[in-house]
Amino acid sequence: MSIKQPRRSLRSPLVSFIVLNYNGENVITGCIESLIHQDFPTNQYEIIVVDNASSDGSAALIESQFHSVKVVRSSYNHGYAGGANLGASYSTGDVLAFVNNDTRLSSNWLATMAPLLNEAEGLAVIGSKIFLDTSMTTLNHVGGLISYIGGGFDIGFGQPDRTVASPVSIVGYVSGAALMIPRELFRRLGGFDASYFLYCEDVDLCWRAWLLGYKVVVQPAATLIHQYQSAESGYWVRFFHWHKNTLSNILKNLEPSSLVMALILHGSLQMARLVSAIRWRSPWRIILLMKANFWVLRNLPSIMSKRAAVQASRTLSDKALLEKGVFLPLRTTLLMGRRMLSFRET
Repeated sequence: MSIKQPRRSLRSPLVSFIVLNYNGENVITGCIESLIHQDFPTNQYEIIVVDNASSDGSAALIESQFHSVKVVRSSYNHGYAGGANLGASYSTGDVLAFVNNDTRLSSNWLATMAPLLNEAEGLAVIGSKIFLDTSMTTLNHVGGLISYIGGGFDIGFGQPDRTVASPVSIVGYVSGAALMIPRELFRRLGGFDASYFLYCEDVDLCWRAWLLGYKVVVQPAATLIHQYQSAESGYWVRFFHWHKNTLSNILKNLEPSSLVMALILHGSLQMARLVSAIRWRSPWRIILLMKANFWVLRNLPSIMSKRAAVQASRTLSDKALLEKGVFLPLRTTLLMGRRMLSFRET
């Protein structure tokens, strides 16, 4: 089946910013203001906020202060993945830009991101440089690589920013804190996998884009600050969803030969985590890890159905993706897994 190419001629693109909000009263104002003050014609983009059943009054705050912003109120929390898909269904843009409520985008973000859709043949997903601090000296993410255990490895995390200008570069995935994708490709991918709820849904989306033959790049000239103040970033929430989603990623997206190796790695890492949990006397860690595995087993028929669709439509092999620099090298993956065992939050 041929894939319709995303629109390439976007001299005057209509971009839909889709902001995911859950109890973000303390951060959402700064995020929206950074979108309103983009160095870009205001008639060429719209702002949509998906409120995931917040209880802090942030939805009412947005409606009272930002009359040009469309607020979509959900009766329950869809998480990032489902909320993003909901926002996309209310949008009108040719290009979708998904943004976390705890981010503040530079004023040139849209102006530097949008032209890439015209300039790079086959481009699918675009990310930007993300900082951890308001002084914009410590990096959070400048693109990332996909690991064989199903997660992502943030390039530059915790490192000081380089003062020299960096070129647009190919990466494995870009952070869902702020990413841009043509609507047509988002539709072809079926959007984010709503079953993920939170965490690693950005890795999965970019991975599936690569498998269809599209590129994922990072534009370091576009910057933002990620404040990490979302109410859904709690330790236990992260632990459960990260484990079920990384396992789902490898089950869906890897070829059979790669999958066998990845399952061995994933299983070994889980056994090591169980040993660590016993050593740290953390029964809740064991319970959540088992809960994540049972979730995957219970949803295995759905995951395998998705796998069949992904594998049937893929145009690039795992070997080709490794050669393109999409995957984190195996040795580095092993070292990363070893380091993860020393942190209680992973």
